[in-house]
Amino acid sequence: MIKAKKNRASIHGYVAIVSAVIVTLILLLVVLVSSQRSFLGNEGARALESKEESLAAAEGCLEHALLKITIGSYSGGETITVGSSTCSVLPVQFFATGTVIKASSTIRNVTTKLRLIVATSSLQTISKEEVASW
Repeated sequence: MIKAKKNRASIHGYVAIVSAVIVTLILLLVVLVSSQRSFLGNEGARALESKEESLAAAEGCLEHALLKITIGSYSGGETITVGSSTCSVLPVQFFATGTVIKASSTIRNVTTKLRLIVATSSLQTISKEEVASW
């Protein structure tokens, strides 16, 4: 009789230990999954921030090129520092009715390429778009 009580007590002890291990593993899994999501979410935010920064730098290059064209003769083909970023203005293409200005900027491996078409005489914007390649 005493031996049967000891067996039951030891079985309850094993059940408690196994339950504790299972609960610990589940909690560990939950913590790992949540930290993984946090890390991946942070990477997405960094990529978005890099995209916004490269877009601002490329737009700054377009504005620089427009100002230079307004002041006088400007052909492009230069690298410009905009704030703490750099961007490039490709050679400007002049046509009878429109002028095409292309600028690109790369920030932390995120590149933005913009093409601006303005009226040659008035420099009013006809179109501005982001392009994948030239």
